[in-house]
Amino acid sequence: MLPDPSPETWIQIRYEYEHTDKPVDDICLDHGVSPSTLRERMRRWRWTRRRQPISAQGPPPMPIAHGAALAPFVAPAIEAIVAQIAAGPMPPREMERAARALGLLTRTLRELNTLLAEQPVRGHCDCEDIEDIDAFRIDLARRINAFVASKTAEGDDGAAPP
Repeated sequence: MLPDPSPETWIQIRYEYEHTDKPVDDICLDHGVSPSTLRERMRRWRWTRRRQPISAQGPPPMPIAHGAALAPFVAPAIEAIVAQIAAGPMPPREMERAARALGLLTRTLRELNTLLAEQPVRGHCDCEDIEDIDAFRIDLARRINAFVASKTAEGDDGAAPP
């Protein structure tokens, strides 16, 4: 078992972890510390993490407004797969993989177009039309609270949202 590094060594290890891109394994090797010891000290001493931990819920959903930016990427992906299929003979496994990818991309593009078509067209908000900004804020807060309450009620009764 290796002796515990000195406080000065831990200061150097912390600097290398928090302020460089040096791999954790290399930091440990250079200073004679096991990766599990380093991770345990990072947690106990609450060092600044290099990357935020991945949420158990996954990434937040992408707003529909950004979906319009995806459509051009999905369409070229479809075109690339069709060109690959049309290029000539392929092994059956590759042909099946391309067909599945093509079906998935086509369905994604169709769903994306449906969502974009359902988006209401919003005009420019001219804030000068609002005569009483405080009344507007109060009404907006009331609407937000009602919306949150309705979503909370949906979750309480176990019913799936529409």
